[in-house]
Amino acid sequence: MSNQPQDTTTTTTTTASAPTSPSILNLTPHTLTVFLDDDQQTKVSYAAQGKSVRVRSRPQKHIMTLDNGIKVYTPPAFEQETLDGFPYHQDEEEYHPDLAVSMIVGEHVPSWYRGNVYCPDTGPQSVVRDSSGRILGVKRLCLVHKGRKDDDA
Repeated sequence: MSNQPQDTTTTTTTTASAPTSPSILNLTPHTLTVFLDDDQQTKVSYAAQGKSVRVRSRPQKHIMTLDNGIKVYTPPAFEQETLDGFPYHQDEEEYHPDLAVSMIVGEHVPSWYRGNVYCPDTGPQSVVRDSSGRILGVKRLCLVHKGRKDDDA
């Protein structure tokens, strides 16, 4: 039995024409919901796998404290292609599924990864919020890593 994350894609719709959803494993800490129409009646949701992936970073340095006591640090320095919790390894025989991750994780996916990697587009043209401003989902995904599934090498 494999210890790889399991696909937990669900399609919810109030119309008769819901599309078949491609298999994408969601490695973010939240359910990822993509609305397929402007009236938000048709959506595809990808349940969180229970394990999220994080980009490893070097320690930040304290550089100052504001008059009100807030501490200010240098921005995080991320280590390229160094992900904590990434469930796949560089193995030519291993199947690499398509993934959904955060944008920062997507920018650090190893170049050898053979699956496509997507992140939710949370920009103002795509994000869907409720009346309190909480994010309900997005209208589209961004492709942040084009996989090499068809490569022979």
